[in-house]
Parts: sequence; structure tokens; C-alpha cells
Amino acid sequence: MSNPDKVYWDSSTYLDYLTGTHPLHDIMHMVIEDWRNGLVTLVTSALTIAEVYFVRINGRVDRNRDADIDALFDPPPEMRLVVVETSRLTAYSARDLARDHAIAARDAIHVASAIEAHCPVMHTNDSRLWDKSGAVGGDPLLRIEPPSWTRQLTAFEDSTEPPRPHEQSPGDAPG
Repeated sequence: MSNPDKVYWDSSTYLDYLTGTHPLHDIMHMVIEDWRNGLVTLVTSALTIAEVYFVRINGRVDRNRDADIDALFDPPPEMRLVVVETSRLTAYSARDLARDHAIAARDAIHVASAIEAHCPVMHTNDSRLWDKSGAVGGDPLLRIEPPSWTRQLTAFEDSTEPPRPHEQSPGDAPG
């Protein structure tokens, strides 16, 4: 399956990417690399900006990562980021999702934002949302799943495996 042109990331995905310790970090890193190279549009809710306000490493807040957080939410134009504002319409949609699909209110705002932006896929590490995949949305129905990505090869690469990111501490990881 090929990568979507547009993918929604919720707060948990951003935070897990930034900590660098999640089992799917290598996959999330590939998504960010492709985003930085203009190969995918990332979509998120304005709520995500409020929820991702610090990175916790080994139980301690790492304020040295603030610049990495800012770089994800205020990128240059060639890195396509769509921030869905939480409007009254989004809030009503989220309320309906919470009522009809038993989704927690904040999670429902993320799901409603993904639907509003016509995203085919929502990446989340919140397993409570995975069973809602294909049950919410319009056209298309929203796939809600853990981050997954296929490495995009250029004409100069000949690899069947994704490259391993350089070994680094989370504090040294690119934002």
C-alpha cells in the first residue's frame, strides 16, 4: 500500500515522536522526513499545539526540546502543515462523535478535525481509537491506526529496508 498524500497526527503521535523512545519511532521519523521533503501533508488540530507543550524524557520535562516542538508547528511553507481550527462546527462534530461512538471529548476533537480536513488516515498511538477505524468519517471513511509508512525510494537508492536513523539521544534528535 502506498503512503497517503495527507495524514492526520494527533497529540500522542507528536509526543511519542519527540521522545524518541516509542517502538514505532523509526516509522514516525520516516513520516517526518517525507514531510520535510514535501512528500506528504501533515494535518493536526489547533488543540495539538496546546497539548504538545513539553517533552518528557525519563520522567523529566526536557525544555531543551522546545525549539523542536516549535519547528513542528511553525514550519517553512514547503513543509505542508494544515492546522484545523477548532470551530463551533468542529466542536459540534466532536460532540456527536463522542456521543455516537463513545470517543473521549479531546480525542473526538482530533477525529472531527481529521474528518473535516478529508484525511484518509489518522495516525495515533492511542489504542482506544483504533477500533473506530472505518466507522467514522464521510468520504473517505477515516482509517485510524498506529503510524505506518513505506520508505519512499529515489532513483538513486536501492534498498528494501528503511534506513536506520542515526543513533542519538532524544535530546539530539531533529525536531
